[in-house]
Amino acid sequence: GTANKYQEEADLHEKFLQGLALMIKSMIRKQGKNLFLFGHFFWQCMVDYDKLKKLEDEPDSKDEEAHLRWQANMFDNFPIVIKAPVPTTIYYSPREVIPGRPYDYFEIYKREVFELEEKWPGSVSNFSQLHFGEEIEWCEWWSADWRTFLAGGKPVFGSGEKAVQENIYGFTPIRHGHAGYGIDTEKFEPETQIKSILFPSYDIIKFESRVISQLDTLITKFAHPMPVITGEWDSSEIDYSPGHEIRLPEGKYWKKDFEIIPGVEPPQSIYNTLSLIGNYFDQVQPGVVRGQAIGASAPAYANEAMVGQTRLKYGGPVMALEEGTAGILGDVLRLAETVVKKPLSVHATGDT
Repeated sequence: GTANKYQEEADLHEKFLQGLALMIKSMIRKQGKNLFLFGHFFWQCMVDYDKLKKLEDEPDSKDEEAHLRWQANMFDNFPIVIKAPVPTTIYYSPREVIPGRPYDYFEIYKREVFELEEKWPGSVSNFSQLHFGEEIEWCEWWSADWRTFLAGGKPVFGSGEKAVQENIYGFTPIRHGHAGYGIDTEKFEPETQIKSILFPSYDIIKFESRVISQLDTLITKFAHPMPVITGEWDSSEIDYSPGHEIRLPEGKYWKKDFEIIPGVEPPQSIYNTLSLIGNYFDQVQPGVVRGQAIGASAPAYANEAMVGQTRLKYGGPVMALEEGTAGILGDVLRLAETVVKKPLSVHATGDT
């Protein structure tokens, strides 16, 4: 009956979405890195009209060989693109249509001029004067109702009113999530809302880098034995690199004073400082969570307790990633039903 029909449709959608999730598994891992490094992430989904055209050019079923070839290419011509853009390329409105969907946004990055000219002939100014592989600034603006693209500041779709097109998707094709380490305010200010897990440790990371740099300088300049020759000589004849054997030519330096000064160890205070920094990082994120080996004397229950407490810090990012991924997969279904309107297949399931 009707209930069975709806259940079959729901099961088909579930398999389809499971296949999509497998297809974007590597991008999900990338989004995890974006969360911890930048404190937030974005998902995008758009229709690739070149692939959609290939999908629509279905050959006559009587030509069995051509039709089989077309079916085999359905996987490669999946017409909906899911992207995980670098967060620093997205400039979004703090206002949200629904939680996780900005009212509108800009995406700005570099694209090769030949790629743009091939896709949108005449869109690149002074194209004939540019070299192969040269890049220009590419800008996209999307809202739920409108969109416009700019190549090097020049509208792609035309001038005047033609510069802006209707967004036939019916929604802003982006999802946004943040790690939850910031503070939500009534004004939805990104500078207070978006904080990465590294944010509290930025200063200590910089401090550690300075200490290691100082230690490297001291070891390079003072920790190795140094030959000292008093008098005049051609210094180019002597190699002072660590561990090099110095042989003085007989009779040439016998009137010169020559001695070897032993190296000087860096101050112990530097190593103590690095140890304190390491202890701080162990409190923020235990070594066992970072994949480091633990000592044999370390009690197992203590490590388990540290891991358990550390996992609590990941609750916000994990929840945000789950909600954002579910949202973008729902957007893919929406595009499939309202824009593509064709049977689709994914590699992971073979279902349409």
